[in-house]
Amino acid sequence: MIERDSELSIRRQCELLSVPRRSYYYKPKGESEYNKELMTLIDEQYLKDPTYGSRRMMAYLSEVDPYFCTTILGSVRYFV
Repeated sequence: MIERDSELSIRRQCELLSVPRRSYYYKPKGESEYNKELMTLIDEQYLKDPTYGSRRMMAYLSEVDPYFCTTILGSVRYFV
């Protein structure tokens, strides 16, 4: 593990561990509130009807949230 208070510099510790320094300084971004809402909607619908596939789920989400349909749906289609 990399320690700030060590006699070795952070650069040297990362080098010895074969860890890029950018990984040491990286702070992960949390999920946005909108993504959390979408995940909750997907979870709730899946628990109600687990037979929903990706297309039916996208149709459901576009009915529930028109914003999803206009912004995200276009980019999601390429991954399905």
